[in-house]
Amino acid sequence: MSSTNANLAARRLAAVPRGVATAYPMFADRAENAELWDVEGRRFIDLSSFLLPAKGRYGLRDYEKMFCPDFKGGNDIFNMRGTDREHGCVVVVRPDQYVAHVLPLAAYAKLEAFFGDFMLSP
Repeated sequence: MSSTNANLAARRLAAVPRGVATAYPMFADRAENAELWDVEGRRFIDLSSFLLPAKGRYGLRDYEKMFCPDFKGGNDIFNMRGTDREHGCVVVVRPDQYVAHVLPLAAYAKLEAFFGDFMLSP
């Protein structure tokens, strides 16, 4: 039996209780950074659509604005932005996808000061 998504889904159906749901019937074969390939060779981007907004008249996605560690190329976004890998960060992105600020998660005062420069009080 060849490994296709349909064959593996049938095997899963026979082995897993019916109360366990699957969002998308795809079985990953390999992954690299935010990309993964299913057993049929199709490539997927494993990022929320919130991080890959459709833009412009034709709703195109700009994959060059997707950030994740690039271990092969040595361009680690955490090191490039001075972000603590263990604690994460807050990234402020404008509607035009310009990264306006990158702050540690606990930098509440700096975030408030950033927005306080241009936001109006009620």
